[in-house]
Amino acid sequence: MKHYAGLDVSVKETPFVLSTATAKPAQKMKIASHPEELSLALRDIGVHFKRIGLEAGPLSH
Repeated sequence: MKHYAGLDVSVKETPFVLSTATAKPAQKMKIASHPEELSLALRDIGVHFKRIGLEAGPLSH
């Protein structure tokens, strides 16, 4: 099954949505906006992501 993640990066928290090929959100959560915490949260889900999308705002880099 293909898994996709969407991240909406902001200053304190990053809303995160995990979805599958059916495009229905399978899981939603908020993660602290720190690179280490974002990385750990994505790894802890235990799936291989086909694609991870970020918002195109000034904080997404």
